[in-house]
Amino acid sequence: MLRLFAPIFLAAALVHSKSSSPANTLLCGQYDTHWSNDSQFTFNTNEWGDDGSGSQCISINKANTEFNATWEWNNNPTLVHAFPNIKLQSDLLPLQLSNLSHLNISASWSMTPSSSSVDSLDAIDAQANVIVDMFLDTDPVTANSTTLPKYEVMIWMAAFGGKRPIGFSSSIKHPPTHNLSEAQFTLYSGANNNGQFVYSWLAPDNITSFDDDISPLLHYLWQHKKISESNYLGIVQFGTETFHSSSNVTFSAQDFNLTVASGKPIVDSGGAAALPSLGFLLLPVSFLILMTCS
Repeated sequence: MLRLFAPIFLAAALVHSKSSSPANTLLCGQYDTHWSNDSQFTFNTNEWGDDGSGSQCISINKANTEFNATWEWNNNPTLVHAFPNIKLQSDLLPLQLSNLSHLNISASWSMTPSSSSVDSLDAIDAQANVIVDMFLDTDPVTANSTTLPKYEVMIWMAAFGGKRPIGFSSSIKHPPTHNLSEAQFTLYSGANNNGQFVYSWLAPDNITSFDDDISPLLHYLWQHKKISESNYLGIVQFGTETFHSSSNVTFSAQDFNLTVASGKPIVDSGGAAALPSLGFLLLPVSFLILMTCS
């Protein structure tokens, strides 16, 4: 998969909505953003790959509990056209991985043709994913960007139209895996066109609801010496990368929540494999003496 990057916010075109009117908020601009004073999220259209071959609008209900993105892109199916997303806002971010205790993500979602006359996503060649997208860097200021950080970490919850993360290959015999939320995620990696190194965790099948602490997938990377725990987590977003469809598709997310907590990282059973085995230190002394004398 090719993935280009551009800043999420373009000052000249940015539209902020803080309206608390009874009507739903509808955003159709390229870099429109909505937030409310009582919300820990921002909602972003983020059409950074708009090539003029389609359109997108997002709507947020008045309670900020439902997020819908309706989109269509007819050209350049290998490129991301937009990443409509929900972004976590927290005073704790940027947060160093060595001080990241929890990063909880919960949501349920669907991806369907907007027209009832269309039988399936395959019928309109819909190509998209559902992801958690994060950016990290050893500089906390740089980490709070999408284009400048050294690392991007993605968690692929779902993929449509044959989309796969950077570095994916079915010929890889033993890719790293980690169990989370009763699913075995597989790790792929490679550089994107922006010069960033991307680590992507891919779910074995499409997951339509999720509620778990995803910090073990971040801690796995430094526990296995792929990155340093001195890196700061700066940006956390949940949404869909939209590539191609010949008619409108609607991505709908409900029951979403993103929270972060600082503190000592917890090494769960899946992450424990990253550390050297110290089981031999627990052997009885008598057994060690016997083995030495034999």
